[in-house]
Amino acid sequence: MPTVLAAGVAAHLFIGFWQARRGIDADRLRKLRKTLQIIFQDPYESLNPKHSVKEIVAEPLVVNRITHSRTDTHARVLKALEDAGLRPPEDFMARYPHELSGGQRQRVSIAGALVLEPDFLVADEPVSMLDVSLRTDILETLLELRDKRGLTYLFITHDLSLAWVLADRIGVMYLGKIVEEGPTRAVVKDPKHPYTKALISVVPIPDPDRKRQRILLKGERPDPGNIPRGCRFHPRCPVAFERCGWSSEEVLDDLREIALGADAAAQTIVAGARTEGPDGLLLPRGSEAWLQSAIDMKSETFRGLMAIASIDAVADGVRVGLHAFEEPSLRTVAPGVRAACHLVE
Repeated sequence: MPTVLAAGVAAHLFIGFWQARRGIDADRLRKLRKTLQIIFQDPYESLNPKHSVKEIVAEPLVVNRITHSRTDTHARVLKALEDAGLRPPEDFMARYPHELSGGQRQRVSIAGALVLEPDFLVADEPVSMLDVSLRTDILETLLELRDKRGLTYLFITHDLSLAWVLADRIGVMYLGKIVEEGPTRAVVKDPKHPYTKALISVVPIPDPDRKRQRILLKGERPDPGNIPRGCRFHPRCPVAFERCGWSSEEVLDDLREIALGADAAAQTIVAGARTEGPDGLLLPRGSEAWLQSAIDMKSETFRGLMAIASIDAVADGVRVGLHAFEEPSLRTVAPGVRAACHLVE
C-alpha cells in the first residue's frame, strides 16, 4: 500500500509539474481556438455523419466550455445557422448530414466555425467541391459575414478570379513558399513574378472580343519533397536565366532532349556525358563545337543551357562549369508589392 501511494503521489507531482510548465502555452492555445476557426474544403467528409446539425454546430461550444446551459447553447446554435444562411434554422437542427445538399452541408461547416464568434477564419477552398450554381450563394454569405461580423479571412484558393472578388491582399505560393504578395488590384493588374503572370494569363475573360496571350508552363510541378535549388520555379519558368539555380543534372536532361532530334554524333556525345557534382559536367572529347552550337541556337527553348558558364577542354574530355546561383528572397518591387524573383529585384 505505501508503495502504491508513493507512486500515485509521484505521478501526481509529475503531472502537476508538467502542467505548470505547459500552463502558459496551453492557455494561449485555448484562447486561440476561440478566435481562430477553419472552414474545410470538403463538406462531405468534414461533418460527422452520426451527429445532427445541432450537435455538430454546438460541439465547439461544449469543448471550449463557452456556454453553461442548454438554453444558451440552443440560442447560439440558432444564431450561427441563421448567419450561415440556413433559414429558418429550426428546420435544420434535427437533420443529419446525409439529409442535406452540398451547399447546405457547407453552410453547416460555416455555422460550426461561426458559433464561437471568432475574429479570424481560414477558408480552405470552401467552394471547390460545390456546383457552380451554389458557389455564388456561398461567396455572398462569406462577404456578408465579413461586413456583419468584422471577420478577417485567410482564403485559400487556386482560382484567382475568386481572390479578386474576396481578397484585399493576395499571396501567391509555389511549392510552399510565397513568391509574390501585395494588394489585390496591384498584383492582378501588374503581376511581377513569372508564376503569377502565368496564373493570371489563363483566367477566363468574359469578353469574347478581348484577347489575352496565355502563358502555358512546361513540365510538371516538381516533387515537394525534393525542392529544386535556387529559385524553386526555375524548371518551369519561361524566362529563367543563369542565376536561377540550374543543376548539372537539369542541364544534362536538356542536352539529352536536344540530342533526340539530332544526328548520331550528337547522340553519341550525350550518351558519353556525365555529371560531376551539382555544378559541373564532363562531355567526351571534341564536343565543344556541338555544345556551343546548341547554346547559341537552343537556349531560348532549353533554358537550362543558359546556366553554362565555361567550356574547357581537359585531358579526359570537355569540362562544363555552371554559373553561381542564389535563391531569390521576397523583396519590395513596387509600392506595397513584394516578389521573389531575380528579374524584378
